[in-house]
Amino acid sequence: ILLSTLLLLMSRLPPLEAAPEPARPCALTPNTQGLGILLSELTYTTSDACFAECSANPNCHGVSVNPGRRECQLIGSDFQSRYQRFWSAAPRSCFNSSADATQTD
Repeated sequence: ILLSTLLLLMSRLPPLEAAPEPARPCALTPNTQGLGILLSELTYTTSDACFAECSANPNCHGVSVNPGRRECQLIGSDFQSRYQRFWSAAPRSCFNSSADATQTD
C-alpha cells in the first residue's frame, strides 16, 4: 500500500525542467525573431552551437532560435528584430564582441 501511495504521489509531480543556460553579457531576447537576409537554417541543439555557427560565418549579423521547433537561423545584413512568440534572437555583438574586435578583414 505504501508503494502504491508513493507512486501515485510521484505521478502528480510536475516534470523536471532543464537547467537554464548560463547568463551572458547580452543574452537572447525572448519572444523576438531576427529579421534580415536568411543565410542558413540549422537544426537547433544549443544556443552556444548556434552562436558558434554565426561566429564562424563572417556574413552573419545575428541569430534567431526556436528550440521547440529545433530551428537555428543565421541572419545576414540588415539584422532587425520583431515580436514573435516562441522565438529568441540576438545580434552578433551580444555573443561575439571580443572576436569581432580582433577580426581583421
